[in-house]
Amino acid sequence: MKNTLSDNGFVWWIGVVENRADPAKLGRCQVRIFGYHTENTADLPIEGLPWAMVMMPATSASISGVGSSPTGLIEGSWVLGFFLDGNRAQEPVVMGSLPGYNDGFSSQGGFQDPNGVYPRETGPATNSRSRGIDPYDTQDLSNNVNLGAGLVDIVASFEGFSPKAFWDHKQYSIGYGTKANSASEVITKEEAKTRLESNLSSFASQVERWNGTWKYNWSGKQKDALTSFAYNLGSGTLRTLTDNGKRSNREISEALLLYNKASGQIVNGLVNRRISEQRLFLDGTPEDKLDFRPGVTV
Repeated sequence: MKNTLSDNGFVWWIGVVENRADPAKLGRCQVRIFGYHTENTADLPIEGLPWAMVMMPATSASISGVGSSPTGLIEGSWVLGFFLDGNRAQEPVVMGSLPGYNDGFSSQGGFQDPNGVYPRETGPATNSRSRGIDPYDTQDLSNNVNLGAGLVDIVASFEGFSPKAFWDHKQYSIGYGTKANSASEVITKEEAKTRLESNLSSFASQVERWNGTWKYNWSGKQKDALTSFAYNLGSGTLRTLTDNGKRSNREISEALLLYNKASGQIVNGLVNRRISEQRLFLDGTPEDKLDFRPGVTV
């Protein structure tokens, strides 16, 4: 019987963390591994990914709560590891993370942070501080984006308030749809509103970034509609919604209505939310602006 790593074949791998909310609270992560897992989340949803243990240094006992915690990874972290069971490839172990910057987001949904929060910036793989940007300064990251009047209340009404953490299709959520710190967390409305504002500011900055990249020159109401959309589905979905900046504003407004499912099922709340976001996106937009397409003179 083959029972050593060398007998089974020592198999290295590189993957991307997509979930760190380990129900066993062992610091494990669900990792989508290149060459083993598809990027299509419909075929392989996050909950179907294996839980990977995280290797700790010898300075940590890794038992009885003694030592440090293996909880430094986040969704979107690139990690290097190996399979404990060799070629069976069912028991991954994370050895460490790989530093660097993503040059963009996946358009298929896999191999990225499903919440659309990380990476906080994309671009050349050079130290951002050398470009005058501190990637851990939240003021710089948000680019001081001002949220549209009433946007926080609009999104709060879409999400509804929950003082207790609840399972929300792919993660534990709390308050007004923000990610919970644990499955047992309880929160006040005041704290929930603060978290919502902070999260919305981050998504608004992503919308602003794509607006500048694709040169749509979206109005305030259009950006608010897309911020609500991105907050609900992740900023990476802006690429699919706009077809990487190739769709006209009219086509974007029509495509908004297609995002009305959760776990493969149409949800009435999402149907109504998409209709409201479409109305906000179209509100006050001149007819000639609806047919604007980046790179094309209308």
